[in-house]
Amino acid sequence: MRGVEPFLAPRSVAVVGVSPSPKNLGRNIVLNLIEFGFQGEVIPVGPKGGEVAGRPILPSVSAAPQPVDLAVILVPAGQILPALEDCGRAGVRGVVISSGGFSEYEATRGVVEAEMLAVARRHGFRLMGPNCIGVMNLKTGLCLPFPLLARRDFVQGPHSLVSQSGGVMLYLADLFSEERQGVQILVSEGNTLDVDEADLVTALADDPDTRVIFLYLEGIRRGRALVEAAARSPKPVVALKANVSQSSARIARSHTAALANDERVVDAAFRQAGILRVRDLEQFIVAAKAFALRPLRGESVVVACMSGGINVLAADACARHGLTLPLLPPDLLRGLEARGRGGVIHLGNPMDLGVIRDVFVMLEALEAALSLPEIHGAAFCLPSPASAGGLQGGFQVDEIVRRIQVLSDALGKPVALSFFAGRRAVEPLLGTVDFPIFWSMTESIEALALQRAFWRGRDRAKAFAGPGVGAEVRRRGLPAVLGGLEGTPSALHVSAVLAERGIPVEEISLATSPEAAEAIADRLGYPVVLKLVSPQISHKTDVGGVLLDLATREDVHAGFRRIIDTARAGLPGAEVQGVGVQRMRRGGHEVIIGAKRDPAFGPLVLFGLGGVWVEALGDVAIRLAPIGREDAMDMIGEIRGSALLRGLRGAPPADVEAIADILLSVSRLMVETPEIQELDLNPVMVWRDKAVALDVRMMLGTAPDVR
Repeated sequence: MRGVEPFLAPRSVAVVGVSPSPKNLGRNIVLNLIEFGFQGEVIPVGPKGGEVAGRPILPSVSAAPQPVDLAVILVPAGQILPALEDCGRAGVRGVVISSGGFSEYEATRGVVEAEMLAVARRHGFRLMGPNCIGVMNLKTGLCLPFPLLARRDFVQGPHSLVSQSGGVMLYLADLFSEERQGVQILVSEGNTLDVDEADLVTALADDPDTRVIFLYLEGIRRGRALVEAAARSPKPVVALKANVSQSSARIARSHTAALANDERVVDAAFRQAGILRVRDLEQFIVAAKAFALRPLRGESVVVACMSGGINVLAADACARHGLTLPLLPPDLLRGLEARGRGGVIHLGNPMDLGVIRDVFVMLEALEAALSLPEIHGAAFCLPSPASAGGLQGGFQVDEIVRRIQVLSDALGKPVALSFFAGRRAVEPLLGTVDFPIFWSMTESIEALALQRAFWRGRDRAKAFAGPGVGAEVRRRGLPAVLGGLEGTPSALHVSAVLAERGIPVEEISLATSPEAAEAIADRLGYPVVLKLVSPQISHKTDVGGVLLDLATREDVHAGFRRIIDTARAGLPGAEVQGVGVQRMRRGGHEVIIGAKRDPAFGPLVLFGLGGVWVEALGDVAIRLAPIGREDAMDMIGEIRGSALLRGLRGAPPADVEAIADILLSVSRLMVETPEIQELDLNPVMVWRDKAVALDVRMMLGTAPDVR
């Protein structure tokens, strides 16, 4: 399948659905291409003929005298398929369908989308849309939206955007331009019938004019492909995932399904791939400015402002974002105090520069602190430009900003600059200095935190993108013991599969009579646990199918009959195969290890405290499979309850290495066996020197293709 180059840098564009009428939207696309100075051929196409901007309107794309790289179709839905066939006959490489009224309007219209995709596959071209406004590339003058636009309203810069909303795309282009950050390539991808954000991230990662890639997403169809593309990108990928307020309508059939809901999976996948997730559109601008700074290679920063209150807020923001404020050398601080109004404020970190009236002394303080090897960056707040007359040092704002830029470049450390002033006093600077200016100290801290998150996650993202931990994982298919089974296999079958793969599982034996249950209990040793075995009954405790701590043969005999009678009376249609007998285990920590196959992101693994803790707290860690040992150890340490596993108040610590071993084996099993949809090991009992799964559950099905 061809790539997305025809959409981003075509040499010729045919616009289908054009007429000379001033109300015609296809005509607007032609005029936009001319307004933005498109460097290739523009070919209007429409059945009524005529001309637009001196260009003849041709009857079809195939009537064009030269090859056509890209076609933009804006016609009624009923005319889409003939237009696509015409594009196919003409050898078009890519088609943007701007027309709407498909699956986004009514689900049944997805049938038409399938027919559109079939035409594209047959002729070998890619589709973008439908229900989109296409692509803008300010470098080449490509401009495919149908609203009339003015080139003077757009500032060109190193930021490219992929949006599932055309309106959001244009809003962000305006916002980036207003803030003088600029945009390069803008894509409205609409319904993502074919070309989607995974394809576009791959292409933009190779674009030499793009420094940061931004994504606005309302839904993710090929999540695995997206995160792998982002992990391979050497450039930051910043995403706003909207549409998060509606929970899944699916009934949670296992602990894993209930805990690993969509947004938790998105969060985990984004972190694993190094995608920076922001909370609103305006934070895109903070990220754009952040990556115009020098890289922040550590957590230690210095904060300086002339307001003690702002410094307090900054210190809180640093703590919130995981940035540290090291103590500065006393001789440095005392030297600065001597140059201010002595006896008023003791300097520290944050540095309260309210005692210093000379701006150039403030710069000296910044340079002295930033030069320290233990300091990795700075958030620096200058006085308001309107205060220049009341300060010493001949305060020329652009000169000060340029000095800060030179200092940052010389030391190779970022300085996130803001002013102790409102927007009105600072906005005139945006057009005169080539250095990012933040609107508040809090924004400055957020920018440094985004920087740190990106650089800290690069190594992990590279491992996720490359062969890495999954290089030797191969699909084996369904284990023989599960052959012919579907739905929910019995715990006996699941235990056999897990044991075969080296996962420690507490032995369970099937008893079909009270006497057989007694014999098994005698062999295992008392006390024991009895569990109903039925392929139709997954959650055994809900139907009285589990009895714990049975200490005698008489208890086992009576317990067997009780479980069978209860099951047959309460669920007469269920197949009851017998009762499983297990040894009763005590004294360890209970954890849950699970896995599921997400429809967008594929196989993932989950870890949390077991028993009532996981239900009460929802405290779980999630990773996409396959994972490596470092991922597994991070998952164990990530949950809030990890302190319990380390041993509190004299309690013995848990064998976290044994937990990690099980996580790795479950991860491998999910990758090797696509038929497994869900897997629960709950609880896994963990002692000081081992871990064993006490109860297991599996669901089988057909794995979706997430690539």
